[in-house]
Amino acid sequence: MLADEPRKIGGRDAHLIYVAVPLDGGGRGITGNLVIPNGPDAYLVFATIVVESEFARVRPLLDRAFATIDVKDV
Repeated sequence: MLADEPRKIGGRDAHLIYVAVPLDGGGRGITGNLVIPNGPDAYLVFATIVVESEFARVRPLLDRAFATIDVKDV
């Protein structure tokens, strides 16, 4: 596990996890899952995969993108 971080997204508690995984074609990738509770037993999940060699460059972009999420009650 590369990261296991609590976050605040749109005023809600959320959790971000990054894990290194083998890729089918060889090499390693980094999977990211941002989980935002949206109700009793309900979650929004944003998932991404990035080639390991690009992760350090891409992570700040992902952080900025995640910070723009606004969850509204319906």
